[in-house]
Amino acid sequence: MKKRIGILLAFVLCACALCMGALADDDGTITVGGTWTDGIFFDENTVYAITDEDGTVNTEGASEENYNIYWNDATSTLTLRNANIKGDYNNRGIIHSLQSSITIVLEGENNTTSGYFSSIYAYGGVTITGDGTLSITASNIGIRAGDVVINGTTINIKAPSDFGIYATTDMRGSGNVTINNSNVKIESGSWGIYSGDDRPAPSGDDTGNTSISNSTVVINLTCDANVIYAHNGGINIDGSSVEMNKTAEGYNPPVYSSESVSISGGSEVNVHNAEKVVSIQSEAD
Repeated sequence: MKKRIGILLAFVLCACALCMGALADDDGTITVGGTWTDGIFFDENTVYAITDEDGTVNTEGASEENYNIYWNDATSTLTLRNANIKGDYNNRGIIHSLQSSITIVLEGENNTTSGYFSSIYAYGGVTITGDGTLSITASNIGIRAGDVVINGTTINIKAPSDFGIYATTDMRGSGNVTINNSNVKIESGSWGIYSGDDRPAPSGDDTGNTSISNSTVVINLTCDANVIYAHNGGINIDGSSVEMNKTAEGYNPPVYSSESVSISGGSEVNVHNAEKVVSIQSEAD
């Protein structure tokens, strides 16, 4: 089995059934910062790489002592340490194209920029954690995955023409977004956080939920969409500060849930909808 830093266009654009079957067989495949028409291939289960000022990923000169990117296949963990990853028009920043989940550990200040598609794209789920920070710039979706977990870290997302975070059961997950003990800022041109879709979760678990706990979240939206949208689940905000700014007028409310919205644990939620301001503060438990 070969690990890829780079990406093969044929793998991504083949017919859906064939593509999913190939991905399921190629367990652990990950691509980081490569173009669609070339790639660097590895036989090892552990891969080290470095990045330069232009955002190019290269394995030359990378080692256990000197790296910006480290992939551990045994734990499906990608460590970013002061990494700068950029893509061209036909490129995504980080992609893990399998049913199984991936963990991204952040060390230092990290940046990923996609030229066209999602900056982080995971068929199963993605958990982002670590003491470092991650700044995501995407001309499409910032983070797209089956499930998105942001735990104990800091993330800034700029997606001026599309979703900030999109968790969907179409990506072989439960379509849940979980933000815990983190600082998250999103600037998006469509939904800020979107969880769930019309397809049932393959695991049969609860689906389409957005949960924010012990966190600070700021979402700035420039179009008439929902700032937080739970398609077929609930929204739970506990012990958190959430600020939602929607500058465009329209019929879509800032917050939508098909089930329920719960605000608890002393949370403070401020909603700026065009020129209207709504503030909600819950009692501490």
